[in-house]
Amino acid sequence: AAAQEQRILLDNTALSGLTHPARLRPDEPLHLLLRGYGDPALTVTFANRQSAGAQIDWQAGDPFVEVVDAATEGIENGRYPLTLSAPNISCGWMQTGTECLIGTVEISGVRLPANAINYDDKIGLLNIDLPPAVPTTGGLPITLHWQALAKMEKDYTVFIQLLDENDQLAGQIDAWPLQGTYPTSQWQVGETIDDPYLLPLNADGCDGQCRLLIGFYLLADLRRLPILNTDGAPVDDKWSVALKEGS
Repeated sequence: AAAQEQRILLDNTALSGLTHPARLRPDEPLHLLLRGYGDPALTVTFANRQSAGAQIDWQAGDPFVEVVDAATEGIENGRYPLTLSAPNISCGWMQTGTECLIGTVEISGVRLPANAINYDDKIGLLNIDLPPAVPTTGGLPITLHWQALAKMEKDYTVFIQLLDENDQLAGQIDAWPLQGTYPTSQWQVGETIDDPYLLPLNADGCDGQCRLLIGFYLLADLRRLPILNTDGAPVDDKWSVALKEGS
C-alpha cells in the first residue's frame, strides 16, 4: 500500500492520513482509507471514474476512519491518478481549489477468477483434480491448475502435504511445477498450467479424515508465499483441502 500522510483541509474537515494500494489486478476494487477529524463529503476519482464518498454523521472535531471504494471494472492495465474533490479543498501551501491529487495506482497482471486461491498476487490456484477418496496404499494422483497472475523472477517450489486426522504426515512431495521442467520464472502472465503429481503415501496411509496442504516456498530461504484474501491481506501460508480415506 502507498501511505500518504499529507494534510488535506476542507471547510469543516482535516484529513491526517490517506492509504491506498499501489497496485491492483484488473477488476479488483480500490479501497481508499481516510483518517482525520470532521464531517467529510468527498468524491473519489480514479481513471476518470467518480465514486461518491460516504457522508459521515460525526460532529466537527471528532475523529473518523472511513473506507471509500472506487470501481475498476473494465479499466485496462496502466498507471492512473487518484484524486479527491470537494468544494474549498486545500492540499498544498496556500493552494485552494476543488481537487487534490493523492497518488497513482497501477493496474497490472490478470483478473483473478472467482473462487481461485491467491498466492501473494503471483499465482492463482484455479482448481484441483482429485480422486473421490484417498487410496489406502500406493500414491494419490493430484492435478493442480495454476494461473500466473504476474511475471515472476524467482522459481518457487510447490509443496503438497497429506496429514491424517491426528495431523501426522501421511505423504509429502516438493517440486518445481511439471516435474521441474517448467519453473515459475518462465510462466507468462495470464497463462494457465496443468500440473500433475502422484503423491507417495507412507506405509500407514491416511487414517480417517485427511487434509491436503498446498503451497509455495522459495528454496533459498524457505519463505512461503502468503495466501491473500479478497482485501489483499495475508490469511495463511498454505491452502487446506479436506479429504476422506478410501475403503
